[in-house]
Amino acid sequence: MSARVVALRVAVVVCAALSGCLPVDTTPPECFADQPCPGSGVCRGGRCVPPSPRAVEVVLVACLGAAEGACRSTLEPRLGVDEADPRVCLVVGSEAVSLRWSPESGLSAPGGEEVVLPLPGGRPLDAGLFFIDEAAACDRGLLQAGACEQGRGCVFALRRSGFVAPADDGPVVLDFGQGGCDVRWGEAAPAERCDGRDDDCDGRADESFPLGEACEVGVGACARPGAWVCGPDGASAWCEGEPGAPGAETADGRDEDCDGTIDEGLPGCALSPEGRVCGTDDGICAVGRQRCEVVNGVTVYGACLGADGSPVVGPGVRDERCDGVDEDCDGRVDEAIVLAGSGLAVGDRCPLTPECPVPGRVLCDGGAPGCLPDGVLPVEVCNGADDDCDGVADEDFELGGACTVGEGGCAREGVVVCGEGGTRCDAVAGSVEVERCGDGVDDDCDGAVDEGFDALDMPCEAGRGACVATGRWTCDGVDPTRLVCDAAVSEPGLEQCNALDDDCDGSVDEDFDPNTDPLHCGGCGQVCTGPNVDRYGCVDGGCVIARCVEGYSDVDDDAATGCECNPMQFDAPDPELADPTQPVDPDCDGLDGELDAAVFASAQHGDDMADGRPTTPVRSLRQAVLRAAERGEPIYLDVGRYELGGETLTVPAGVDIHGGYRFDPEARTWGPARVLRIDGLSVIAGSPRPLRYVGLDAPTMLDRVLVEAARGEAGLSSVAVVAVDVGDFLQLRDVELRGGDGGAGLMGQAGAAGSEGGEPGGAGRQPSD
Repeated sequence: MSARVVALRVAVVVCAALSGCLPVDTTPPECFADQPCPGSGVCRGGRCVPPSPRAVEVVLVACLGAAEGACRSTLEPRLGVDEADPRVCLVVGSEAVSLRWSPESGLSAPGGEEVVLPLPGGRPLDAGLFFIDEAAACDRGLLQAGACEQGRGCVFALRRSGFVAPADDGPVVLDFGQGGCDVRWGEAAPAERCDGRDDDCDGRADESFPLGEACEVGVGACARPGAWVCGPDGASAWCEGEPGAPGAETADGRDEDCDGTIDEGLPGCALSPEGRVCGTDDGICAVGRQRCEVVNGVTVYGACLGADGSPVVGPGVRDERCDGVDEDCDGRVDEAIVLAGSGLAVGDRCPLTPECPVPGRVLCDGGAPGCLPDGVLPVEVCNGADDDCDGVADEDFELGGACTVGEGGCAREGVVVCGEGGTRCDAVAGSVEVERCGDGVDDDCDGAVDEGFDALDMPCEAGRGACVATGRWTCDGVDPTRLVCDAAVSEPGLEQCNALDDDCDGSVDEDFDPNTDPLHCGGCGQVCTGPNVDRYGCVDGGCVIARCVEGYSDVDDDAATGCECNPMQFDAPDPELADPTQPVDPDCDGLDGELDAAVFASAQHGDDMADGRPTTPVRSLRQAVLRAAERGEPIYLDVGRYELGGETLTVPAGVDIHGGYRFDPEARTWGPARVLRIDGLSVIAGSPRPLRYVGLDAPTMLDRVLVEAARGEAGLSSVAVVAVDVGDFLQLRDVELRGGDGGAGLMGQAGAAGSEGGEPGGAGRQPSD
């Protein structure tokens, strides 16, 4: 379908009280910024003006595409509307107009009239185009409901917003494909196929398939690189490429015949990294592995190696020893070991002493066989008998030796004799007394002299809190069984909040509550303080703001920052911050600057028909300067490139330009802080002399921008900023100026005639760079 602009005239101009219309002979009422006009009237020059009738042009080609296009062929069967039955609804603000669609004539109004609607000049415009069925009515409810919800009778819809210029009487163009065709379906969109077409109408073709990415065809030595392409069924992609030709299999660890198997059918062993298991895990031997190797063109198994690469010792290599271990790895332990002079092998019965009740057996002991008890021998007891069958009675006890009973002054000497359950000393200890301080005698017979008085003459303290005094421990002259501290205790004082017991009552800071006292909140001396706070409180040891200074409020709920917000404070854009996520925002409007008193511009997402407010930025810098001069407000620029088209823009006095802001077109919001220069720039370019400041009589700032001058014209230089008679009023902050190359020189003029008949001079040469 060719680019079709639909201009339909329909008599739908409504002049009711709600639309702002007035009788011809009635003087328009006064209006102010805080008292808007009734209905959709517009305030101009302090008077309410009704909306003016404007022709509306609808452009669809970017959304529906040409007649043979994939998206057009996808959408048309879904319309299914009789050409004589209007089933398209155009909603602009509060007005709704029924239209109709046919594949041959496209979009038209019944009768071929133009669409003329009362549009308020100087205001944002919200419009929608809805393709509906018999279940839906054409009214403004489609736009209010968000359109195209399943079951509401909408097949698909297109939305856009714009701005109606206040002084332009021409038609208002609604290009529903501007900035991309955002189709909103009332049902699921068709599935994308691999056919080079945009089947699901999202502006991309074959995005669900890895077309053009690298892949591999063939196996083993035949593997070759390929690329993904659409398959013949249009529903999948496959790897397209030419595999190599297979060859004969050789014993080299490669798959030459390209069948997925290495060295198959060859004599010897298979060249695989695993090899085969060798050795045994009997006795002290270990299991290893033999790897397949190529020797003189033949594959053979190599040596049996362990996991660490060392050779594995096999069975029969080591001789058997008498140690309870299978050294020769034959599955038997200490076989063929014989007790000398007896012919008895390890494990055979052998005789012990005749009196011993436990039988004997030949066992290994210290690397040699011997006749040892075959069981647990009785323990030797001090009773005059040979209990452990070693031929000696009571050999484990030192009977008859000297011994002592008791400690200190209670000690008595005797000899060791057999007693009940073991041995005992036959002496009787002396009587025990209470230990006394400093007499040098073990009075309590515990083996220690003057024990319990180790602190004697050591430092000591007496009293509590600030009354503590130091002294030394001394023997009590009244009771020699205890020590006393000779420190002199001082008098108590008044309690203070200092983590000390000033009044010496055993309690510290008991007169202060760190959980509720704002002068000692959370600890002594921790005074709750912060800017713009009239009164603090203390809750559970944490400072809380009880009351802010009049005009201020606490927004971040942080007592340390105080009452940081005052909507009446002026918030100028900050210089470039080390941390852009922490802008200074004293009026707390969510922006580094004045959100409600600035002209916003976005080269990528703005519209020069808009009013330059945060949600409806203008597009060009020239339009932003006009609005800023009218409203006496600064300009905030989205990152991007602002082209001036070869012209010089004269900036009036008092118009500040601040760059580096970030606009989110989806949420229609601005970032709270400006981005770092390395993350994005606001660039002003497109002219040999982009900006001009002349005769400034008020402070004027150029901030956080890159001004880039184009090459100068013939005979002229290239200057980023021209400043004439600006005094001290012009301020440049975080600004980069880039001048371009100067223009080519001009052609010289012909010289005058020489004196006394000389020939006149020739013309200059052609201009050159």
